[in-house]
Amino acid sequence: MKNKFRRTTMVGALASTALMVAAPAAMAAGPLTVGGATTPSVVAITASNVGSFTFATDYDVPATCTTATVGGEIYPGTAVVDNAKIGEIQSLTFSGCTATGLNYPVTITKTGSVDWDLIVDGTPASGATANLEITNVSAQMRSTGSAPYVCDLAAATAAGSSVPGSFDPTTQRLSIASAAGAFPLDLTAAGGVTCGGQIFTGDRAQMAGTFAVSTGGAGSINY
Repeated sequence: MKNKFRRTTMVGALASTALMVAAPAAMAAGPLTVGGATTPSVVAITASNVGSFTFATDYDVPATCTTATVGGEIYPGTAVVDNAKIGEIQSLTFSGCTATGLNYPVTITKTGSVDWDLIVDGTPASGATANLEITNVSAQMRSTGSAPYVCDLAAATAAGSSVPGSFDPTTQRLSIASAAGAFPLDLTAAGGVTCGGQIFTGDRAQMAGTFAVSTGGAGSINY
């Protein structure tokens, strides 16, 4: 009985070891591809929102837009590794926006001449969702009509900070979403005082939305 037990234990241990050796590790992402091509180049992208795009302040004053469109570019041939820049958001246009906490319609636009960079955060597995950091974010929320505006608000990432996002190559969707309780945007109201008596200079904000990305017929984005 003793020898039989030892043989059985050894066989079980060897089988477990074999399973561990056979288990394949996830492959790290390769270079960014568009339509399977890895040749270094610049490919224009457009994207439209899937569902509403929202802003919210750390004092729970939200704004919601029914339509949001993105224009930008990505860089096939770029290694999809931590801290790599794989593209830019060059334009971001919103419509159908309402500041629900302020009870009036607003316009929201990307501001500044600097594009929003798409930076890889951590190295993803091949074909898996890539986490991103979106830097240089700068936008303006303003009440409709003409000056003097009831609300005139600037939002921008603080120095050294970014807005988190992700890209899923399976669905070809770009998502922007801050973690619960995280507000990476600094807010400044025109005149340094208030926006509609609800949002003040020094408040912070987050944004969230999902976009279906298109390369205009060049093919799917992968890595």
